[in-house]
Amino acid sequence: MSNVFSFPPFLAISPFGPYCKECAAPAPLAVEKGILSHGKTSHPNVLIKNAPLVREVKTQIVELRLRHSSDLSPFLVPGSPVREMWFCMDCFEAFAKKANYKRHFESQKNKGCVAIDDAKLFCYPTICGRFGPKTIKKNPPFVSVVESPTVVTNATSVSSLSQSAHAASVLDVNSCESKVPTNLMMTLDEASEILKPFVRPDEDVKDLSLIFYPLLVCGFEGTMREYLEFLPNKRMKILF
Repeated sequence: MSNVFSFPPFLAISPFGPYCKECAAPAPLAVEKGILSHGKTSHPNVLIKNAPLVREVKTQIVELRLRHSSDLSPFLVPGSPVREMWFCMDCFEAFAKKANYKRHFESQKNKGCVAIDDAKLFCYPTICGRFGPKTIKKNPPFVSVVESPTVVTNATSVSSLSQSAHAASVLDVNSCESKVPTNLMMTLDEASEILKPFVRPDEDVKDLSLIFYPLLVCGFEGTMREYLEFLPNKRMKILF
């Protein structure tokens, strides 16, 4: 018999962790026991093989974090209010209180997590019911460019995802030194399309694109909103 199996139909995964997509509100689930427990309580008709499922979920979380760390905005709730929180760059967990953030790194269960600094980050509600920033600025994961966010659902084969994760990791190890930031690889026309909604009719969008080129990615508007939070002149915020 084949070992290929599908995720439970209620399960989806974001870089911040697994969650139930069928509940009225996104229900974040703990990887080890949360998925099985939620399945028994809210989806009793779904058969779950917990041990292999947990392994595959962990694999896919790692892959998603590597592929989307430079732009996590597809996994954030659009138009949601920003909150300043402490955020662990290793396990993608946000903390409202500094004491809990420090305790997280002191815990014996989190030896793999390393505190970078004590600065807060702008965090937003995620599609999985958690909080997270738009980007992760830790030592990059240099990875291959992807066209769209990858959200694992029941329609996605676990075995094929494992193969893609392995292929991506091999590619990254062999070619990380030759990687170029994605936004610097786009054409001028593509950059102009991102900036166009914010340019007046009497201005040349292509000339302005050259100025903003390093910032012109799909999360450009959100990035500018964050920068404007540091400005004393609140009137400039009407531009975004």
